[in-house]
Amino acid sequence: MVAATAMSSAFVVVVLAGFKLLPPVPVLALDNLAQLSAGTAGTLCCFWSARGRHGSDRKWRLLMGVGWGIWTLGQIVWTWYHVVLRAQPPQPSLADVGFLAMTVFVLVALLVFSDHRQPGSVVLPMDRRLTRARVVLVLDGLIVVGSLFILTWTTVMESMVRASSPSPLAFAVAIAYPLIDIVLLVIVVMLATIRLVGRRLPLAFIGLGMITLFISDCVFAYLISAGVKEIPPLANFGYITAPVLFALAALAPASAVPVAMYAAPPRRADGRLPVVEWVHVLMPYLPLVLTGSLILVRTAFGSAPGPLEIYLGLVVIALVVVRQLVTLVENMWLLDRIRQSQRQLEHQAFHDSLTGLANRVLFRDRLDHAIHLSARRGHPVTLLFADLDDFKIVNDGLGHAAGDALLRAIADRLRSCVRSTDTVARLGGDEFGILLDEAERADKIAERLLEALRVPFVISGEQHLVRASIGLVHADPHERGLTADVLLGRADIAMYSAKRHGKGTLVTYEPALGVTPSVVAPRLAGSTPA
Repeated sequence: MVAATAMSSAFVVVVLAGFKLLPPVPVLALDNLAQLSAGTAGTLCCFWSARGRHGSDRKWRLLMGVGWGIWTLGQIVWTWYHVVLRAQPPQPSLADVGFLAMTVFVLVALLVFSDHRQPGSVVLPMDRRLTRARVVLVLDGLIVVGSLFILTWTTVMESMVRASSPSPLAFAVAIAYPLIDIVLLVIVVMLATIRLVGRRLPLAFIGLGMITLFISDCVFAYLISAGVKEIPPLANFGYITAPVLFALAALAPASAVPVAMYAAPPRRADGRLPVVEWVHVLMPYLPLVLTGSLILVRTAFGSAPGPLEIYLGLVVIALVVVRQLVTLVENMWLLDRIRQSQRQLEHQAFHDSLTGLANRVLFRDRLDHAIHLSARRGHPVTLLFADLDDFKIVNDGLGHAAGDALLRAIADRLRSCVRSTDTVARLGGDEFGILLDEAERADKIAERLLEALRVPFVISGEQHLVRASIGLVHADPHERGLTADVLLGRADIAMYSAKRHGKGTLVTYEPALGVTPSVVAPRLAGSTPA
C-alpha cells in the first residue's frame, strides 16, 4: 500500500511537471514532498520487513533502512530550503551529507546481501572465500568507475566543466553521486551473475532502484557542471522511485535455500562456461580496455592526456594490480586446499580409519616392495602376524564402541613397540601385521609386543586383559616364487599354531607345521576391517 502510494505520487509529479499543469511553486512543493514521502516509505518498509528475520536476511534490510533514513533526513534539509525558505540549497549542503551517507550503508548492505548462509550454520574454512569475494566486488566497482570517469572526462566532461567553471567542491560532490552509483550498480550486476538462489527478486528491485537513482544523479551532476541553478522536478523522478523500489526489495519474499557465492557455476552441455560467467569475469576489464584504447588513439593523433587522466589512470592500474593479488592469494589458498584434500584422500586410501594404522592395501604394497628389495640385497623379509585373543568378549559384552576404543588402544601399544621404519597395519577386524626392516630384532620385538599386551586395558572404567597370538615368518631372500600371499599364508599358519599352544604365545613358521600356505592366504587377501 505504501509502495503503491509513493509510486502514484511519483507519476503525478512527473505528469504535472512535464505538462506544466500547475504553477512552478506548487509543483516544486509537491516534488519535494513526494521525495520525502518516498524516502520515509522506503525507510519504514526496510525496518518493518526485517522483523522476524535472522542472519543476513535481517542485517541487509536494517542497513538499508538506516541508509534511507539518513537519506530522508537529507531530504528534509533539502525540502526546508526549497519549500520553506524558497531558496536553492548551497552547493554542497548538509543534505548532500545525508544523500552520500545513504550509499555507504547500501554498499555494506549489498556485501551482507551476498552472504546467503542459513542462520546458525557452521562457518567452514571455505567460507573465508566470501570475504575475498566481497573485496573483489568492491574493487571491480572501483575499476569500472575509474575507467568510465576517465572516458567521460576525456570525451565530454572536461570541456563542459571548463566552460561552466563550477566550484571545485560543488563539482566534486555532484560527480560523486553517479560515480558511487556506478560502483553499486557493478556490485549488483556481479551479484546477479552468481548463484544467489532465492534472492533474485530482491536483487532485481535493488538493481532497478539503482538505475533510476543513477539517471537522476547523472542529470543532477550535468546540471551542476553546466552551472544551472534550478533543478527541474522532472529530473528528480529517480529520487522518488528509488526508495520505493528498495522498499519492494525489502518486502519481496526470499527463499531460505542458501547457495554460496563461490559455488561452482553450472556449465553448458559442451562443458563451457555460460555467458553470464564470462560477464562476471570480464566486466571490470572491458571499460578499462575501452578507455585505454581511446587514450592511445588520442595520443597518437597528438592529444596527450592531462594530469587528471594520468593520475587517475595510475590509480585504476593500482586497483587492477590489487585485484589480481587478491585473486592470486585466493588461487594459492585453493591450491593448498586441493593439496590437503589429496593428502587426506591418499591417507584414507592407505590407512585404517579407526586406528590410523596402515591398511591391508598399503601393507601388501610394502610387503611386495620388501620382497623385491630382499632379492636384490640378500636380506631376509621378516613378518609378524597377530590375532587378538578374547577380543570378541569385550566387543560383544560392552558394545562396538568399547571394542573400537580397545582397538585404538592396542594400535597405540603396537606402534610403541616398533621403530618408525617398521610398518604396523590392521589387516582385518582384530588382526594386525607388522613388517620389520631388520630380521635380527624380530624375536625381541615379538616378546616386547606380548609383554605390552599383558598390561590390562581400561575400557569404560573397567580393566580388560586382551592378549594376542603371534605368528613370525622369516623369508629366505633366495627363495624362488616368494610372494606377499605366500608370506601372509605362512604367518597365518604360525599364528593359528600359536593359538593351539595357548593364548598370548609366539610361534615361528616352519615347514614342519604341515599346513599348505595357499589354503589360508586367500582369506587374508580378502579380509575387511571390522
